[in-house]
Amino acid sequence: MGSQKMYEDNDCDNKLDKKKDSGSLLLLIADSLIRLEACVQRRYLKPPFREKSLDVKKEGSDDSGKEMTSTEEPLALTKWRMAVGDAKSASQLGVCMNELEKNIAWEKSPMKVFCVICRTGDNESLLLLCDNCDRGTHTYCCKPKLESIPEGDWYCHDCVINASRKSVCNVCETARGILLHCTECPKVIHKRCHNPPLTRIPIGPWQCSECRRQTRRSKPTRSRQTKDELIMCQALILELENQDNSWPFLEPVDRKKVPEYFKVIKKPMDFSTIKTKLQEGKYSSKEAFAADARLVFDNCAYYNEDESEIGMTGHAMRQFFEKKWAELT
Repeated sequence: MGSQKMYEDNDCDNKLDKKKDSGSLLLLIADSLIRLEACVQRRYLKPPFREKSLDVKKEGSDDSGKEMTSTEEPLALTKWRMAVGDAKSASQLGVCMNELEKNIAWEKSPMKVFCVICRTGDNESLLLLCDNCDRGTHTYCCKPKLESIPEGDWYCHDCVINASRKSVCNVCETARGILLHCTECPKVIHKRCHNPPLTRIPIGPWQCSECRRQTRRSKPTRSRQTKDELIMCQALILELENQDNSWPFLEPVDRKKVPEYFKVIKKPMDFSTIKTKLQEGKYSSKEAFAADARLVFDNCAYYNEDESEIGMTGHAMRQFFEKKWAELT
């Protein structure tokens, strides 16, 4: 009796130790996540984690300016930090991590920037990034030419002119005549100063030639978040296949053996087909993957009786899928 009590006490102590270790690990991860967010430059954050615009103050006639920002953090970022600090489980921290990743402007990476003047990405060490529009300009392409990298914040010529609240042409620097305002960048230009010159005033929203060229270069690609979500979907479909109850859904229904199945079920689906679609990149989102997974179980429930072996297997697999899906989302 005494030995049994001693065993129970030891078991209780082990559980408490594991709980303490788990709590310490969560605190460590939460602290690391907060530190990681602090390392991200504010200009690489998207709204609502960053204010929608930055004000630029013109100083002199050169390509420089000072940022006028509020000391208050955006409300969404403050709430995110509170959520990280209050997280009680790994899944909650995972949600916070995904939210941070979603609000980072990965497309503004310096590795993808090129000079707006010479249109090359050479000499990265001499490539300045505007702190307002994130476009690049080589020091030797600036007018006047910069001999060294400026200290502190730096703003391109277009942003300085735009912030001065004076609408002047970026080429001839005069305000006479009709000026065209690019909807994608701060550039303001006369139609005669445009390269090539415009024969008439555009109707509706207008983009300068530089922005149109950049738009043509960019190809539609999946976001980093979507790629990560589809990787999780690949792990989930493998987990579904490894379940003991997965055997009826591993491969497509054989049309020769069960021809009547296709008279009842108009949209067949199975795990093998889902995995192939994932590998071939045919899913645009995790929701599309989930719709096909649920279609497998819907078809099973529609064709088979609830009390049949396959019917009960389908219900069990659906419950397992929904549980795992809730953990991922």
